Amino acid sequence: MAGLHFAILYKLSYYRLSGEVSQKHPIDISQMLAVIGASLDIAYVEHWASEIGVADLWRALWDEFQKK
Repeated sequence: MAGLHFAILYKLSYYRLSGEVSQKHPIDISQMLAVIGASLDIAYVEHWASEIGVADLWRALWDEFQKK
């Protein structure tokens, strides 16, 4: 499961670094959440998203996921 957490964080970071232009990474993350959402360690992702400066992106994607 740690690999998926890392993939989500990596995609958030790369999305930020690429200027948040392409929707590829947010779509990929949304698809991952659709598969593993309930088993995701939210506290871990939130902690590291904050550490690497993408907490706002993570929160937006997580909030959108929870609406579904």
